[in-house]
Amino acid sequence: MDFVKDDGKCVIVAMDHGAAMGAIEGLEDVESAIKKASKADGLLLTYGTAKRFNNFLKEHKIPFILRCDHFTSLLSIKPPEIEGYSITADIDEAQKLGASAVMLYLVFGMNSTEAFVKNVEAVAGFAEACNEAGLPLYVESVLWGKNFAKEEQNDVKYVKHACRIAAELGADIIKAPYTGSRESFEEVVKGCYAPITVLGEAKGDTNDVLKNVRDAMDAGAIGVVFGRNIWQSKEPEKMLGAVSKLVHENAQVNDVVRELK
Repeated sequence: MDFVKDDGKCVIVAMDHGAAMGAIEGLEDVESAIKKASKADGLLLTYGTAKRFNNFLKEHKIPFILRCDHFTSLLSIKPPEIEGYSITADIDEAQKLGASAVMLYLVFGMNSTEAFVKNVEAVAGFAEACNEAGLPLYVESVLWGKNFAKEEQNDVKYVKHACRIAAELGADIIKAPYTGSRESFEEVVKGCYAPITVLGEAKGDTNDVLKNVRDAMDAGAIGVVFGRNIWQSKEPEKMLGAVSKLVHENAQVNDVVRELK
């Protein structure tokens, strides 16, 4: 996994939001956003973005992870009442584009048994195929189905099981919600034998976001996968630099906050 550095840690900038949210603020100009995030350890991209900007990615040797699926409840345009799941790209396409890994959702709490079974089968199938192809499988294990209330989606009693199940299905690395404290996230890490990175969710208060990064790393996470908290910030490159220092240099929050001012 070339997006994981020699210290065993990584900072990934997620840019796959457009597949569900369209021209979301901060990603209206994808080319500009990619350039501002080019110093990240890697990017998370949809097939369309990876294809459109493939020459730039190769020229600047930017590792990227290819998002290979779609979950309907993330849609910003009238999502269907009954949740659905589909594969949007395969391993052959990922390899042709030069992806460093592929990413799939594992969504718990969906109101459609058929969709959930399809999701589980996709993760298990990709795990086997990725192993044969020598391509890492990154699984985003989340509680975003409609059967979970918003306040339950970061609850450690669910997140720790969601991560373990992803590992059991064959994930090489996991992207997971932060559970709100270092102590609770330690439970998640201890219960999962695959390395875990923390997802960023909606843009939050800068100090709170940076504190969560520090606490997650201290709890045993190997990095973060942030989107809106990077490219929706006033100065994306500075915010990326601050997060990178927390992850790779073991910096403290007060130190990086001062540099952002």
